[in-house]
Amino acid sequence: MKHTFRVLLAVCIFSAALIFGAAAAEGQSSVALAPDLTEDQIALVYECIGLTRGSVTESVVPAVDFSSATQGVVEDELIDSQHRTSAYVCRLSDGAGLTVETSNMNRYSSALYYAALRTAGLDNAAVLIAAPYSVSGADGLTAVFAAYEQAGGSVTETDRALALLEMETTRLLLEQTDEYTALAIVNELKGRAGDLHGKTDEQLEDIITSAATQQGRILTSAMMQRLVTLAHAFAEGDRGALTDAADDVSAMLEQLSGVESGSFGAWLETKLFVLSVQIRRTFDDLIDKVLAKL
Repeated sequence: MKHTFRVLLAVCIFSAALIFGAAAAEGQSSVALAPDLTEDQIALVYECIGLTRGSVTESVVPAVDFSSATQGVVEDELIDSQHRTSAYVCRLSDGAGLTVETSNMNRYSSALYYAALRTAGLDNAAVLIAAPYSVSGADGLTAVFAAYEQAGGSVTETDRALALLEMETTRLLLEQTDEYTALAIVNELKGRAGDLHGKTDEQLEDIITSAATQQGRILTSAMMQRLVTLAHAFAEGDRGALTDAADDVSAMLEQLSGVESGSFGAWLETKLFVLSVQIRRTFDDLIDKVLAKL
């Protein structure tokens, strides 16, 4: 999988070089580094990404951005004392979709990041979240958002907060069930964002209980309260965007259904191959346009 992702990264950079100076965001890429990395650790991060330093736009995320994002949402034990989670983002053509891969994240999987990033509105991009050694990954979303904006994208503060709340709630749910089930329960709420608006806590509890029952799970009272809070947040979000995000997560869950760990990696491998073909076609179109002007 790492080889496939590196091939995709190389194509992203080559495409970006060809359209340098163009107004389109397609092909723009960026690396957002954590603030506490040493030079040797930065080299390891670039090795994880599969790039040579200097070949792509780079920025350093301020420590305050990491701490302010996770404070009060992520459990203290998961917040690393030093910030070393970095991210690479390459924006792709419309219809390419979102792919997410991680390296050295030990508490948040690619699937959890994928679901949260789609909630935040990220799409048509290749994302890699990496650290020089094993870290929790709790602040990975902050690094991705920084890289995404450096590459020309934009994410509202509301969408950032909702994505983090979703990812942390899903992680907590994982303490009671498997990854597929946790993602499915949360995604059911996300897909019904339009139906959640104006509902009381009791009504939301009934909806959540139904979603959990469909997955054969009984939730603790503490987990129920967490999900009620998330449901209220979904209800205040962009219903159309959340429905689209839920549909994409559902497609990913179809690949996870009934399969043991590693299935998301297989789905991602296929997704990356399709993306590499799409980018190659874009590259060929650009070449044809250039030759036509000669």
